[in-house]
Amino acid sequence: MTYDEVVKELRNDALMFDASGVSEHVAVQFNIYGEGEGALYIEISDGRLNIQPYEYYDRDALVYLEASTLLDLASGKLSMKRAYEEKKIVVQGKHDAVLAFGKLHLVGSNDYLSRLYLAMIELYAGDPGRIQHFSKVHSYARLIGEAEDLKGKELFILEAAALTHDIGIHVCEEKYGNCDGHLQEEEGPVLAAELFEKVGISKDVSERVQHLIGHHHTYTDIDAMDYQILVEADFLVNLYEETSSVEKIKAAYERIFKTATGKKICRQMFGIKE
Repeated sequence: MTYDEVVKELRNDALMFDASGVSEHVAVQFNIYGEGEGALYIEISDGRLNIQPYEYYDRDALVYLEASTLLDLASGKLSMKRAYEEKKIVVQGKHDAVLAFGKLHLVGSNDYLSRLYLAMIELYAGDPGRIQHFSKVHSYARLIGEAEDLKGKELFILEAAALTHDIGIHVCEEKYGNCDGHLQEEEGPVLAAELFEKVGISKDVSERVQHLIGHHHTYTDIDAMDYQILVEADFLVNLYEETSSVEKIKAAYERIFKTATGKKICRQMFGIKE
């Protein structure tokens, strides 16, 4: 495993931790030796976890360990206290700062998604059609995302965006008398930011999902797989809900669908022959 792969996996695992129970500021540098050698630091500040792939000199402690130990700590397989007691880590500096990581609460991405799902149902109370819509978009987004090998944080962002992509609909209807796509793109991100903060979703995830909400009716300059898959999932549902013509479905298939899984589902769902 390379250093870059260690950092990527560590960041994915970090999504599963709630740092709100840590009141103090903690900054610890981790020096990895052996496979995946390199330095990175993990900071807890204002109840949030921050991971950066470089050295941090204004630190509370320095920890030496193997990459496998660090990933076991991040996944919850190994506690910081146990790693310390079993001498799997060597600590220089404030030992209490390192042990503060034991206060992190492992919650799991599904806990956040469940909170978000229920919050969206509550937001759309009395509007079963919209609840059905975002539920189906989420289902297809997750299916395509998993089949296209999205994992961890990347998959979580996609699922969160699928649940909230139309969050601005009601505001648009009240404010403008319609819910055109460009209006949803303008109104949705701010509402999503407020909801994500309430649910406890991290700032970096919130910002990416806001970007996706603010562009999900824009089909040019699609910049990543989460964006592409969100658009495909939304189209799969809209093409059916709007009873689209064969010509419109074929045009969407050729213009919009790019992933192998999304194209396969679209072909099979609507009987498209290539």
